[in-house]
Amino acid sequence: MALQSPHKYRHNRSKSMPSRLQCDPILTDALISEVDRLENCCSSSSCFGGDWLAQAVEVVLNCCANLSDIKIHMESKWMNAHLDDILHLLEVCNLLRDTIAEIRKRQACVQIAIRGLGPNLAPSVHALHRARTSIASWLKKKNDTNSQLEKCMSNLRRMAEKLNREDRAGVEGAAINMNHAKAIIIMICFALVAALSFKTSHMRMPSLPLPTHFSRLHDKLREEVEMRKRSSSSRLLDGLEGADIALGNLNNLLNSNSKLHHPRHLSPITVALHELETTLPLFEHKINQLFKFLISSRVALLNTFSSL
Repeated sequence: MALQSPHKYRHNRSKSMPSRLQCDPILTDALISEVDRLENCCSSSSCFGGDWLAQAVEVVLNCCANLSDIKIHMESKWMNAHLDDILHLLEVCNLLRDTIAEIRKRQACVQIAIRGLGPNLAPSVHALHRARTSIASWLKKKNDTNSQLEKCMSNLRRMAEKLNREDRAGVEGAAINMNHAKAIIIMICFALVAALSFKTSHMRMPSLPLPTHFSRLHDKLREEVEMRKRSSSSRLLDGLEGADIALGNLNNLLNSNSKLHHPRHLSPITVALHELETTLPLFEHKINQLFKFLISSRVALLNTFSSL
């Protein structure tokens, strides 16, 4: 069977093939309800925290799950580019997992140092030194430029620009379904990278061709990033930001040689680190789910492609 170009296929598609002008074909009623719930969460105090992002990944997976059985009739050049994009998204997942592992390692070092201060009002010189060193390491890492995350953002933005070009070219049918799904994944991956980055001031959410409901959600994400840039807030993941603020406050106290009053001064950082400790595993689990989904999608598409 000869492979057809997207434009030729658009003119000869079956009448049963959904058109991008008629509806958002990948959104079921249940999914629309989930997206609406995500939008409502945007106005709450937990917006863009670990729980919200985990829920967003779940919605993304539900949205894209029905694409694994789709029958593709596309030109090989388009399909190869699409498969390459999936590889790039898999690399994003790996980078996110590595970043979380690094944060958890530094978090564990800080927790050990904080516990070393003990319940005494006058901790030992050794315990104070270890606490200062551990916290200074955390704060330095925050201020270091993460070239991998910066490159990841650039790659996601280039993928978004390519999708916009394809959207303007009028790709429809199965291709528009796949492009919508990819755009949704790019949107949430960008949010995930932003959530783990200490450089929110450099963030700029890419423009993406999205179904109506996801487009509204995307606009709210962009607004949130812009708001945090203006307020000098350093990231989207509130658990990480809370730990960072508490550590900064404790660092200032330790370096000022002020008398340390436990638990008044240590309680905020203990609570913040505990919250981060419960958030990151959930975050990591959802990224692993997204990784597995991308692997299975790529295998399914390769099998479909090889059978044409």
